[in-house]
Amino acid sequence: MDCPLWMLSLSFWQFIDNLLPFLDAGDIIIDGGNSHFLDSLRRTEALEAKGFLFIGTGKPFLEIVHCTHMPMIPLCVRSRSGVSGGEHGALTGPSIMPGGSVAAWKIIKPIFQAISAHTDNEPCCDWVGGGGAGHYVKMVHNGIEYGDMQIICECYDLMRGPLGMTNTEISEVFHEWNKGDLDSFLVEITGTCSEGPSSHPFIQNTSYLRC
Repeated sequence: MDCPLWMLSLSFWQFIDNLLPFLDAGDIIIDGGNSHFLDSLRRTEALEAKGFLFIGTGKPFLEIVHCTHMPMIPLCVRSRSGVSGGEHGALTGPSIMPGGSVAAWKIIKPIFQAISAHTDNEPCCDWVGGGGAGHYVKMVHNGIEYGDMQIICECYDLMRGPLGMTNTEISEVFHEWNKGDLDSFLVEITGTCSEGPSSHPFIQNTSYLRC
């Protein structure tokens, strides 16, 4: 197992069925989309029963087939979902949450940890567990992120509506929050997006942002 094959699929399970005749026992299939963790659990069990290995990365990334007898052929980068962290994450690496077949981890570990984001020289990627664990962790991650986004939207709504603050004033509040305990990518970009006078055409046309 020394080379990956990247492929695009519209229906992942149908893609797997079509692919299996071309694979050897021990080959690894990696689902890098936001799949439901119970589907990943089912796929891990079904593929292991046939002699294959399965990884649900729990990260919007790629679908990869790691196979013994095929050269590396990048057919298509998958675009089922984005990379967490926006364009910065796309350029410098995402956090990756792999789970599934334990036997596959030692093979994909150096690849995933090399391409992931790094903090304090440590990769933002490690094994999270068997079965559907990777996609379960990603589901929790998404829930927290969407909750943060809702709170930010409601804060903006209160400042722009009942408090009658200008977008410049709102921007200053978010930038100030980003200097303390609320320091985060989402708070930072909200402050940046809110900059400028309220007469800005985009802000004017949308009245004030609603989620």
